Amino acid sequence: MLSPPSADPQSDSPDDDALGPLPCRFCDAAATALCPRCAAAHCDAHGGVLCDACSAPASGMPPAWLASAVAAARALGILGAILLRVQMPRLPGEEPPPAAIEPTVAAPAATVGLTGTPGAAPAAAASATAAAAAEQYAVRGGDTLAAIATRFGTTVDVIRAANPGINESALQIGQQVTIPANR
Repeated sequence: MLSPPSADPQSDSPDDDALGPLPCRFCDAAATALCPRCAAAHCDAHGGVLCDACSAPASGMPPAWLASAVAAARALGILGAILLRVQMPRLPGEEPPPAAIEPTVAAPAATVGLTGTPGAAPAAAASATAAAAAEQYAVRGGDTLAAIATRFGTTVDVIRAANPGINESALQIGQQVTIPANR
């Protein structure tokens, strides 16, 4: 039905001989050009290089089913992210953390100094008492020093001082962290 465009590659629009008596796709006028996108014959009133159908803004839009599929994929991605934030994934065999944390703090022992007077302990005995009052905490999955400090009502700097050489970016599950008593 449609005649092929002109064989001349230098020509932007086919000549009248190549189109012959083809009618415009949109009206009954004689076609003056072929749309390079859809190959529809059209007159000058219904397009320039592209026909009116290919020039319409909606012709560049994706189909409605594709837009719906993208929206559904986004919704599933957001839902998955929310579920991962609510329930942390666990390794096989890993136990979930207990619901409540009950710290165990050793009571300071009464000291007697060399003179036999209570409270006259030497400095070494005082530091041993302070170390005994410090609490040991086992790191759990997802813990950070900031989270541990918040849990025990202290600061990250106090925990760092009580644990020299701790690598806070590489905490291991089960690693023992000293929480000082004088928070």
